[in-house]
Amino acid sequence: TAAKTKQPIVDLAAIAKMLAELEFPLYFLDYEAVATALPLYQGTKPYQQISFQYSLHILPGPEAKLEHYQFLDQVGKDLPVEQLLKALAAATDSNGSVIVWHKSFETGRNAEMAKMFPTYGDLLKSLNDRVFDLKDIFAKQHFVHHGFNGSNSIKSVLPVMVPEFSYKGLDIQGGDVAAIRWYDAITGAINATQADKTFNALLEYCRLDTLAMVKIY
Repeated sequence: TAAKTKQPIVDLAAIAKMLAELEFPLYFLDYEAVATALPLYQGTKPYQQISFQYSLHILPGPEAKLEHYQFLDQVGKDLPVEQLLKALAAATDSNGSVIVWHKSFETGRNAEMAKMFPTYGDLLKSLNDRVFDLKDIFAKQHFVHHGFNGSNSIKSVLPVMVPEFSYKGLDIQGGDVAAIRWYDAITGAINATQADKTFNALLEYCRLDTLAMVKIY
């Protein structure tokens, strides 16, 4: 119907009910991870997802100033998970909603990292217990727009909801490419100058993932 009429279909009451579940501060969280056939690190398995980066935008209150925290392993010598968790623990608290897009990925990484580093188990369980999937508003069709072209991917939703934001101008535009580019940078497949450009592109891409959620929210 939305495609035929070119008019959005919006259930404001349903959206309001879902958003009423949220508690400040709001943590907008996104991970990037790599999975290789041959394990990169001792103690890991083939095709195990290894988180090497996160972006975290925090909105302390409705009118508060937006904060941003991030981590990216730029060395690749040692398993990056423990350093990622150390940075994440310093940036988060035990209250507030954790907003993600397609929650099975972020909650899966949290559960897996908790097994790898049990000392961070309480932190990661707390994050998972507070997860809110912003994609559900669109997946449950509370907001349908013909411009989404039938998709509820954040890359389809963002340019419709927030036209001034887009992934199109970025050097890295997807998580699969992010993983490959990071792998090339930390294994020496590219030179130092190219690696620096890749790291900057990774930071820009992951930052947009969480800023996009803020803007859509």
